[in-house]
Amino acid sequence: MASSELKYDPEWYQALPPTLLAYPSTPTISNAHELRAYCNAILLSQSRNVPPPRPPHPSSPLSHVIKTTYPVHTTSSSSTPREPNPPPLKLHRFCTHSQLTNTTPESLSHPQSPPQSLPLQPAILYLASTFFLSDASASLFDKIAVTLCHLTGIQIWLPSLRSAPEHPFPLPLDDAWNALTFIHSYHRGLGIDNSRICVVGDGSGGCVAAGLCLAARDRGLSPLVKKMVLLGPMLDDRTGEDVGQGRMPPSHTAYFAQTQHQSQSLPATSSFSFNTAPKSGNSPPSSSPTPLLKFLPWTPTHNAVAWSAYLGPPRSPSAISISPTHNPSSHTYKNHPLHTPPVPSLLKSRQKEAQGISYYASPARCTDLSGMPSTYVDVGGLDLFKRECVEFVEGLCRRDVEVEFHLYNGVPGRFDVAVPLPVTWTVGGNRELGSAIGGAQDTGVDVVRRAWEARVRAIRGI
Repeated sequence: MASSELKYDPEWYQALPPTLLAYPSTPTISNAHELRAYCNAILLSQSRNVPPPRPPHPSSPLSHVIKTTYPVHTTSSSSTPREPNPPPLKLHRFCTHSQLTNTTPESLSHPQSPPQSLPLQPAILYLASTFFLSDASASLFDKIAVTLCHLTGIQIWLPSLRSAPEHPFPLPLDDAWNALTFIHSYHRGLGIDNSRICVVGDGSGGCVAAGLCLAARDRGLSPLVKKMVLLGPMLDDRTGEDVGQGRMPPSHTAYFAQTQHQSQSLPATSSFSFNTAPKSGNSPPSSSPTPLLKFLPWTPTHNAVAWSAYLGPPRSPSAISISPTHNPSSHTYKNHPLHTPPVPSLLKSRQKEAQGISYYASPARCTDLSGMPSTYVDVGGLDLFKRECVEFVEGLCRRDVEVEFHLYNGVPGRFDVAVPLPVTWTVGGNRELGSAIGGAQDTGVDVVRRAWEARVRAIRGI
């Protein structure tokens, strides 16, 4: 066997639960609604690998994590809103008693509420991966939010983003912008230091996170986002074009035509049966253009269908422009105005369009990443997105943006939640990551432990 041949991390592969989605066996997908059912199955299976929160030790400096939901009114940045009266965005807050202010959704009345007795604290806006398509309940991500809260000691804000194809770009980005400006504007009443906000996104959530930070930069949000953390992010709608499978039409028209008019009745997630047995042999089929294909649970075809649903039909750049002239003060929460910092009058929009696709939708299309926040990126070596992640990191480096990058060999996308996490990771009071991962007796799979350790260290730096 050639030493450079791609292969699974043996410890990680052996830890895969027998009931989990196979790596790399995947069903055939032909449209967005079939892919949605597949994505829902992935999220449901992997959510079982995150242990439920356990009561903290009596001597713990942390306490139970409390979930509070804030309904935030939304508007569209598009000049042709797809929903005249969209329902309020559900923004979920996860924090401990020590982080909680006396502010409730009912009592929060003004962006500049009097300071709380506690010092202002950092916050994490977590944009979970829905593969752009999943309509699974946001509660599937609650355990990850609780785990992040315990491991970092920082409160988590989790918005329920709308999903394609019913709600294509820019609507999910609008939801993320509403969530960010809510935290940013009401920060004093919430006990948050708005100069220490970290935006975390994984998978498709990483795409929205990067687009959000670009929009915040271009709109002149002040203070800017402190940190951007991207975990196996989907950043480039063109990925897969040169892999030899699922080649994407330049305009995305063909795939959108397949997904736009599909029936709303979806196949049940339980209808899929997954074979976890590894494929025999280590060499890729002779017809495969790249050895990576045989390892992909998320194939170029899946990627093409998902991106086409997210981007929607081709439109003129002016219809999706997010420019500094956009006035976010029209956003409302409980009938109170949300005021964001004024945009400098001399700021010029740096948005560039290619084939009618905004770089807010596909961040890899942005040719000028200057002014972006300090960034952390990690991705698996068997992930379809690894090349676009490398190129995005190079783009940040060219503009002298502070960046930390990790490539974890032998694991595919979502490797971090594909195997069971140790139960000790969700126990309150873990101020030090060494105790959070259970010491020598319960460290979990090494590559997963190292990834979470690096992420937590980067986030705590805010």
